[in-house]
Amino acid sequence: MRLVPYVETLWFYESAHTHGREVVLPSARSQLLVNLETPGAVLRGASTKATAVDPAGMRRMIGVLFRPGGAFALSSVPGLHLQNAGVALDDLGLREDDPLADRLSRAVDAGEALTALERWLVARMPTPTAATAELGMVTAATRWLAAGLPVGDVVDRMGTSRSRFVRLFGAHVGTTAKQYASVTRFQRVVRALAAGEDDLAQLALRCGYFDQAHLCHDFRKLSGRTPTAYRPRDAREPNHIVD
Repeated sequence: MRLVPYVETLWFYESAHTHGREVVLPSARSQLLVNLETPGAVLRGASTKATAVDPAGMRRMIGVLFRPGGAFALSSVPGLHLQNAGVALDDLGLREDDPLADRLSRAVDAGEALTALERWLVARMPTPTAATAELGMVTAATRWLAAGLPVGDVVDRMGTSRSRFVRLFGAHVGTTAKQYASVTRFQRVVRALAAGEDDLAQLALRCGYFDQAHLCHDFRKLSGRTPTAYRPRDAREPNHIVD
């Protein structure tokens, strides 16, 4: 329960993909990524653009998908400083005698590695108290933005000044409110396409776009391709595209 305000899920990934390159779509979310083959741990900030990666170096990974604002509790580095970038845990001042990546790489199986990662997080994340009121504000704001509420209306609901809202949102989430709303809307389309939906006009209306042309323009801007050219490597991993 202690991790619930900060962490959406812990995951383990093992594969032997033969393709040479893939594209990871933006999600406006922060992740902790631990490579178990060449031990190293990186905190990646919220992504607002597609990123090309080489899967050959990511065959055995474990990680944390943070809730919006959750990563700030771990690092306290303002999220906007990490947008579309990663920083090694050592560079965040989290140096340890037994580094996290080395510890997890010694696990005998996925279950043991995930348990060790959970314990590591519990030992470092603050206990949810009134001191995390700012995170509660940010969480409410992200929910309203994801539901399609305009940024100005969200600020009004927060009952705070626009300048304070901008500062809190950027520090905790790692994007501007407008970027978060845009990427979240795009993600609704990605998930629908991965599930087999193909009526772009209906998707545009349902996902909050003005029309199909608006959806297509936004999709190309954020993914580098048209919606009809979108092909995930696996329907269960809609943000990964073989390039």
